[in-house]
Amino acid sequence: MLHHLMIGTWTPPGNIYTVEFNDETLSLKLVKKTAIPHNEPISWMTFDHAKNNIYGASMKTFSSYSVAKSTEIVHHASHPIGGDPSALSPDTNTRAIFLLAAKRPPYNVYGNPFYDHAGYGSVFSVNERGGMEANIQNYDYMPESGIHGMVFDPSETYLYSADLRGNKIWTHKTDNQTGKLSLVNSIDAPSPGDHPRWVAMHPGGVYLYVLMEAGNRLAVYVIDEHRHTPVFTHITYPLIPPGLKPKKYRSDVVFLSHSGKYLFATSRANSFDLTGYLAAFRLSPAGNIERQLCLNPTPTSGGHSNAVTPCDWSDEWLALTDDQQGFVEIYRWHEEFLARVAHLDIPDPGFGMNAICYRWLAFLSPNASATRKQDETGRLSNISITEPRGTSDMMAPTSGILYVTMQPKPTLPIAQFHDWYNNEHGPTRLRLPFIKNGFRYRATDLQGPGEGKSEWMAIYDVTDMAEMVKEPYTTLRRDDVKSQREKDTMQRIAVDRRMFDLVKSWKSKDFKRLEDVGVETDGNVMVAVSLYLHPGKEKAKELEKWYNEEHVSMLSKVPGWLRTRRFVTSSVEQKEGIEYLALHEYTAHNGLGGEEFKAATSTPWNDKIMTEVVQEKRRRTYNLSYTFGPASRDLSALSGTNLAPFTSPDGLTKTLPVPPDDSVAALESYVTTRDGVVLPYRLQGSPSPTAPLIVLSNSILVDWGIWDGFVAAFFSSPQNRKYRLLRYMTRGRSRHCGDQTITVDVLASDMIALLDALRISEAAAAIGVSLGGATVLNTALRYPDRVAAFMACDTSAKSPDGNKRTWSERITVAETEGAKSQTGETVVGEQLAEMTVRRWFVEESYDGKTMEAEIGRVKAMVQRNSLQGFRKSVEALWEYDLWEKMKACAVRGAFVVGGGDGILPKTMEEMAKGLGDGAEFMVVDETGHLPMVEKPREFAAVVTSFLGRGS
Repeated sequence: MLHHLMIGTWTPPGNIYTVEFNDETLSLKLVKKTAIPHNEPISWMTFDHAKNNIYGASMKTFSSYSVAKSTEIVHHASHPIGGDPSALSPDTNTRAIFLLAAKRPPYNVYGNPFYDHAGYGSVFSVNERGGMEANIQNYDYMPESGIHGMVFDPSETYLYSADLRGNKIWTHKTDNQTGKLSLVNSIDAPSPGDHPRWVAMHPGGVYLYVLMEAGNRLAVYVIDEHRHTPVFTHITYPLIPPGLKPKKYRSDVVFLSHSGKYLFATSRANSFDLTGYLAAFRLSPAGNIERQLCLNPTPTSGGHSNAVTPCDWSDEWLALTDDQQGFVEIYRWHEEFLARVAHLDIPDPGFGMNAICYRWLAFLSPNASATRKQDETGRLSNISITEPRGTSDMMAPTSGILYVTMQPKPTLPIAQFHDWYNNEHGPTRLRLPFIKNGFRYRATDLQGPGEGKSEWMAIYDVTDMAEMVKEPYTTLRRDDVKSQREKDTMQRIAVDRRMFDLVKSWKSKDFKRLEDVGVETDGNVMVAVSLYLHPGKEKAKELEKWYNEEHVSMLSKVPGWLRTRRFVTSSVEQKEGIEYLALHEYTAHNGLGGEEFKAATSTPWNDKIMTEVVQEKRRRTYNLSYTFGPASRDLSALSGTNLAPFTSPDGLTKTLPVPPDDSVAALESYVTTRDGVVLPYRLQGSPSPTAPLIVLSNSILVDWGIWDGFVAAFFSSPQNRKYRLLRYMTRGRSRHCGDQTITVDVLASDMIALLDALRISEAAAAIGVSLGGATVLNTALRYPDRVAAFMACDTSAKSPDGNKRTWSERITVAETEGAKSQTGETVVGEQLAEMTVRRWFVEESYDGKTMEAEIGRVKAMVQRNSLQGFRKSVEALWEYDLWEKMKACAVRGAFVVGGGDGILPKTMEEMAKGLGDGAEFMVVDETGHLPMVEKPREFAAVVTSFLGRGS
């Protein structure tokens, strides 16, 4: 196949070079040299979202070029760099250095100047053809700033900037209507000598990779999922070999491969006598760097450039540009080896800035035609290639939906249907990164137009429909992967499964995303209208014109209208007929059937469309029944039924139904944090989906079994049956605990991740002991709107002096023993376990009876804890101090302590006095560090009393 790339120059005269790479002959050739304004050479260029325009950083301007095809590039406009008037002076060295084009409406362009007078950025609007139209905002960094690279998060809500001169990383938030920016915060680079130059974001939105120009290293950050700001993980990787003098090098760019599985970064040498380097990294699906794969020398120093460009259609090819000698090269990345396969010299002045990938040229078959699709703003913007069925275009990912209607057969118990769908099937889909939400609807028209048709409908929004026909999605549908229950259940359901590409979307100002945690609604009505058209290409155009110019505008006047979205049969579905689907969403109380609705559906144009354009119409009406999340949470299907318990094939999800008696149902599953750590949890209690939830957070070295006695005692009281209890395995229970340093802040974010996955906007209470006590206290301080109350047990507000040394000595005890689990993993072992429980429990509990057996059970938990997980999680206890933040805490709190837990009763009494306006303080007598284990009934009474006083 043939692939075209465009490349700019660092110095005048300005040219855009179109080069062609043949991936069969492994050759490069110059196709066209397009002259552009002489004094506007492009040091950095990028395409718009549809590859219809090139935007360039061009000395004292930001420029815009229309692209009819790779050899027809026409200058459209040049806009002066804004902000500081001195920047435009020919006597200053300020020049445009970088720009970033948004891939989502309103498709703004964001530009940065560099060198002196560069403490700002500029935002440019674009016209309906994508050309840069106007400078709509100059926003400030700081006077000494010099931004050299920016990147959006996957939703394009947050923008991250690498401030080379200011040695900072900045976070801005975009306005979703105008695209203008507002400052969130800035953080210093880890070292004064780092100087961040470039940033790249993993498509999962968790990991930010920051290239340090002077530091010649790649620093790994994670994004705080609530503040959306980067947090340094203290993990870095070298971009030059060890032993070299850093001052002789400066690192350049970092980019992800097409799939997001690999990361590539380059460095340049400051002398033509030395070479630059090209580094490659393997990434996990979550985005953490698994290992550095290579650090290879480049042919030359790289000059100003040495910029690597992974191609945007495959992981296989990379381009490298050089302006020391003036050339472009293609490298092949295959089985994690890098090979140079093609070279082209273009020794023109300044040649060799970054390369940008255009389109696959040979892919256009003779019967293919270029068409334009309308984006969500209604502009003609996104060019796609209309191919015969079975092929696809090479453009940006196509979003769409999976649309499924279902009718359970009478032989299928309805409880089994809901348990399977809500606790097994749906969550597995929501864990895939390209499926952003999922909803179940129930038909309300079964006594009318829907009589005899499916009662249930499910819909999933998909960010890239191409993912629906390849792994990992297709793996979920294989019989050897499905659980036996899923296979048995689906045999008793009539299923109609369809996929659609998004055509256009309209929404009212009152529309809120139902999948967002905390969005409350009294219902959501969905009207689904499916149309098949009479033959003829003009019919689809007429339908589109009617929707755009009349129908949706009139529907938007119907009381309660929220959103309309249009879809067409997905290109990934190899079907002959084309179906046009419109989904209209309304509030529960709406004007469907009212005057406005009748007016919208009875115009002459409407009648003409329905008689002359539409061959067949189907209309269904549904009410929202259930919103999926990535975590199983539906206890209602498990309560008061005779369902059999279920365990998923991987053993990670279990449902424990209960018959109509005094027991409470439970389920176990897991959530995956933004940095890829799996947190198993157990949810049990009230079957009501809106029942208040209490989170229980463990001590270090144990599992959720420490709460068993308390849970039984708590639910033995009828007044507590209204609650749900959530227990989970704290990060560090297993060796799979992530790459970032574990702190009390990380542990607090884990608790919020659990609440988010379970769609809990606010926990009724968070209760924790020891490390869990510090976790719930810190969660209340950091996220006061997510917990209504907290109870911190047997903990400290500040890590005691010498804590690091004490815990390090305990790690040494475990390391010296070298105990192994049955699977061969190194665990904490007998010696430290015995030392630990002797500290935790009062002497009276060693009674030779039931309580001593319980201590033995806790000891076994400690003994089995992963040693690697222990080493990492204990760092959270080394150095933290919450005293200052406690003064302003407005969350209702309580501090509970075992009367025999050393000096902690006195410490925690002071903590109660130091929290905001004061907190409750309670002592559980005759207990040590884990009062919920030694006195579960008494501890349950304390919790019940505390909850009662807050209601």
